[in-house]
Amino acid sequence: SLAAVSEVDMEFDIDFYLRQYWQDERLSYQHSEYNITVGMIGLTYEFSKEIWHPDTFFPNEKKAYIHSATQTNEFLRLWSDGNILKSTRLTLTASCPMNLQYFPMDQQICMVEVGSYGFSKKDLEYIWKDGEKPVRMGFNADTLPQFTVFGHREKNRTSMTSTGNYSILICEFLLVRSLNYYLIQFYIPAALVVVISWFSLWMGREAAAERMALGVTTVLTITTLLLSTNANSPKISYVKAIDIYLGICFTMVFASLLQSASIGYMAKRINAAESKKDQIEDKKQAWKHEQAEELEKKAAEGGNEEVVNPFQLITVGFKKDRVIDKELEQAAAKLRQSKFGLAFIDVISRITFPLGFFLFNVGYWSYYLSASTIADVDSWATS
Repeated sequence: SLAAVSEVDMEFDIDFYLRQYWQDERLSYQHSEYNITVGMIGLTYEFSKEIWHPDTFFPNEKKAYIHSATQTNEFLRLWSDGNILKSTRLTLTASCPMNLQYFPMDQQICMVEVGSYGFSKKDLEYIWKDGEKPVRMGFNADTLPQFTVFGHREKNRTSMTSTGNYSILICEFLLVRSLNYYLIQFYIPAALVVVISWFSLWMGREAAAERMALGVTTVLTITTLLLSTNANSPKISYVKAIDIYLGICFTMVFASLLQSASIGYMAKRINAAESKKDQIEDKKQAWKHEQAEELEKKAAEGGNEEVVNPFQLITVGFKKDRVIDKELEQAAAKLRQSKFGLAFIDVISRITFPLGFFLFNVGYWSYYLSASTIADVDSWATS
């Protein structure tokens, strides 16, 4: 049974019984000669020190130990023809190089390698026993906190080194990661944060401060999710599937923040344009009032030869009115342009943000779920 799998250290723990069979004709015996009526003799662990046995080791082992409660968990059985069975209970921590490109929708193949440390293949060769099922899983041994053991398969290979060629047996385990934990802890919260960031798109331009506050909060939340996913992951040089999803979510909420900032800037421009328009209108009213007072004053001084011709005064007033009206028209045009730009940004954002995120989710889940489909299913034994 597999006990634990670590992506950070890229290793896994396995508890298993190692049963080795070999034949030593020097230990064979005849029933008639020794008056023995049994075909098999059970021997204790101490007896194994007195006979030859394979120097078996695990090439990809990091650490291992033999269980010793309440005594060493090992026994031997000897048959009359010299066949020997040695059974040992072991817990092994073995290296398991992983490709986390599709994490957390990935599948990992971890293996246990068995071979001889000192005897080359010409002296000692390892083969699997019991035909098609030399490896059997224990009851409920296929369930781990984050993985499901889909199946196992057996192989053998020859290890070619500078000291000779060695026979190696390999048992591979296909581990399929469970997605539920990451859906609950990362994917769904990240998607909800993105949706919450869209609330600012329906806030009025008067709520610029509230829009910015919401945008900053959602950006910080997505940043926290990104940091928490990478905290328990190995420092790898490529992008994982969950990094892509959270990166797009970060981009979406940051775009909402930028949209809120642009709306705030546009709102300031609108307020400035409205203020300028009001000032020009006040200026126009003040000029009209001043013009009327000037006409009244000149009319009262009608007998004075130095009085300005009213026609000239009206002409000057008419020119100044045109200048003010032109300024007022420009201010109104600028105000209309700013309001149109603000409304255009809001409308486009309300359509493109949800639509873009929806299309991304369709493409993301379609690709990664199809890529995580188990290939060559028939080659894996499930029991």
